[in-house]
Amino acid sequence: MSYIKSKYPFSLQKEDGYLILIFLIFSISVILKSYIQGYLSPDSTEYLALAQNLLNGNGYFLSTDNNTGQSSNFFAIWPAGYPTLIYIVSKLTGFSVYWASKLLSILIVMGILLFFRNFFNKDAYIYSLIILFASYLEIFSYTWSETIFIFSLLWFSISVHRVINSPINSWPIFINLSIASMSLFLSRYIGAFSIAVVGSLALYNFFIKKDYTRTLILLIVSLASLALISIYLYNNYLETGFLTGLARFA
Repeated sequence: MSYIKSKYPFSLQKEDGYLILIFLIFSISVILKSYIQGYLSPDSTEYLALAQNLLNGNGYFLSTDNNTGQSSNFFAIWPAGYPTLIYIVSKLTGFSVYWASKLLSILIVMGILLFFRNFFNKDAYIYSLIILFASYLEIFSYTWSETIFIFSLLWFSISVHRVINSPINSWPIFINLSIASMSLFLSRYIGAFSIAVVGSLALYNFFIKKDYTRTLILLIVSLASLALISIYLYNNYLETGFLTGLARFA
């Protein structure tokens, strides 16, 4: 695992040119695919509709929900994190919500590549080739919350790695872990699984490492995330009668 450590200072290397080339190929592909084919699904239109409603000052309500047919339906079937990001990008750039979502996909991939660069150093371009796989080009061409979920999975994984390998109990590391955990949930409800991961880390430190200070900090992170997620889901229940906006079947 020595390749994970920072053997090189974070300065431009020859290999960074490959990384930039990969990013440019990806960005051009997403723009061309979106311009020619549109790449919109029913889920995509719901995300864009909410982003537009936020721009119009109508809050987290859809004028008509395609799934329920109800008017002024509270947006709860999916977490609101992704369309909120589209709204922010549109607000800052002046782009339509459609093109703001495509720019957001490009920015998300930029963040993924920066994670790779920081984590794998000069080998980052090798791992970054994965984003040129057809499946990832499809996912990031659509307006789907899977884009931010993939980013959050990588962020959370790196945060867990740093917590495990950090020799000191530095609060910024644990705050980063907590934010990454909430990012997972706010992009996809299944992201709540991260609470179990943090809780498992707490048990590992308690029973195996005998590090009781770190155990306490991890329990605080886990419980704080659980509290925030519970408040979010309870608000969904008050607005729609369901924790996630509609009845879910196994």
